[in-house]
Amino acid sequence: MNSSICAVKWYVFFCWLACIFGNVPASLAANWQLAIGDGNGTKAYVAVDTIRITGVSRRAWVIEDYAPVRTDKGETVRSMKVIWTQDCVANTFIWSQIYVYVGSMASGELNQYINGSTPPREAPPDTWEEGVAKFICDARWR
Repeated sequence: MNSSICAVKWYVFFCWLACIFGNVPASLAANWQLAIGDGNGTKAYVAVDTIRITGVSRRAWVIEDYAPVRTDKGETVRSMKVIWTQDCVANTFIWSQIYVYVGSMASGELNQYINGSTPPREAPPDTWEEGVAKFICDARWR
């Protein structure tokens, strides 16, 4: 009986830790580096320790921080966190696991989660998307 009580205490302790540390703001949880700021308030950050290379593709977590935007439901959101998969030869990217947050740097209340992927698309010139694509495909990550 004592061993099962001890096991329950450890379980409760680890659940408590998970509750406390499982909701760490994205800005503290990874090595986020500024990839680009577009001058209009939009900035994109890449978690450089998540960059994975497979052939000509790169995959990493990316946060887009932007000026407050109203959703079609009238709510205000300030940031988005996605898994960004970049084809460095075709210059196309895909977003998957899309999280939209009320706060900046993927903090605050989660407004929306999309568990899916966008179709591949090309980064338009002179946009934050192009800046992220260049940052992720940079030779220093090889």
